[in-house]
Amino acid sequence: MKKVFIFTFLSLLSSTTKAQLSDSSVIVPDTVKVGAYIISVHDINFHEKEYTIRFWLWFVYDNADFDFSKQLDIPNAKSIEPPEIIMDSVDGKAWAIMKMKCTMKERWDVKDFPFDKQHLKVQIENTLFDNTRLVFVPDIKGSQFDEHEAIDGWKIENFSVTHGDNDYETGFGDAATESQVFSTFNIEMDIARDAWGLFMKIFIGMYIAFLIAIISFTP
Repeated sequence: MKKVFIFTFLSLLSSTTKAQLSDSSVIVPDTVKVGAYIISVHDINFHEKEYTIRFWLWFVYDNADFDFSKQLDIPNAKSIEPPEIIMDSVDGKAWAIMKMKCTMKERWDVKDFPFDKQHLKVQIENTLFDNTRLVFVPDIKGSQFDEHEAIDGWKIENFSVTHGDNDYETGFGDAATESQVFSTFNIEMDIARDAWGLFMKIFIGMYIAFLIAIISFTP
């Protein structure tokens, strides 16, 4: 009976040790706290299907290998101007603050003009580390927009920051893998046009033009 007990104990100890070794081999990705403050949305161009956005972006992280000044990408941007970068630390962590200006591509839906609403999304990724090494955690409380100066002639609604994944069906030259998944930080908002103000401007302009035409042709 004593031998059976010892054998059972050793078996359980061996299983526990293997499980611990297996768990220790799992790579836990580093988390990066990220937030944004929208300064302005402007130069909305329906013909070119684009708009310009200016915003502050910040990252708080531990891993010294992360360099967002060189590893930042916005896949749905047409162009990204070189950002202003401030490096500091907070609570013992690296703290990168970046002032961004991007021209974004957008598919506008104008079927309800001038009472249309548009959905804007800015998707941010790290270009080097996939989601096995880096995962974004949104700074929901700190992320806001300038309610007075952010956008002229429109109203921002349903502003949010979220995280997600972007799947790439390629290994980017790495024959050992067929796909990679990168963590994303998403800034999203709806913008509603100041429709009645625009409507009144159009109506008054047409009315004045009509009066001028009537006066011009009145004998």
